[in-house]
Amino acid sequence: MKKSLVSVVDEYPNLDLIGNARSDSVIYDLAPAPTGRKGRPAKHGQRLSIDEDFALSDEKIGDYYMGVRRVLTNLFGAKEVLAYVTWQHKKICRQRLF
Repeated sequence: MKKSLVSVVDEYPNLDLIGNARSDSVIYDLAPAPTGRKGRPAKHGQRLSIDEDFALSDEKIGDYYMGVRRVLTNLFGAKEVLAYVTWQHKKICRQRLF
């Protein structure tokens, strides 16, 4: 995905983009609720791993097990996106991140 393509998609509220990302891309949990203490609130939650932090479906959807989660990423600026992880086999590490 190119940044110029993503910026065009941002101009239209009814248009979404599905793109493949590197499986080692940094993704974060959503920012925690403000605590009411002094200081700057957290911009994002803890760093997530696609191996451990996504709950996969119990049955295959098509040829893949799937997991989905709302995350924060810095790929094209700080954005909240839906991250989909697909696994062909649960025991073999061949996952893909969308």
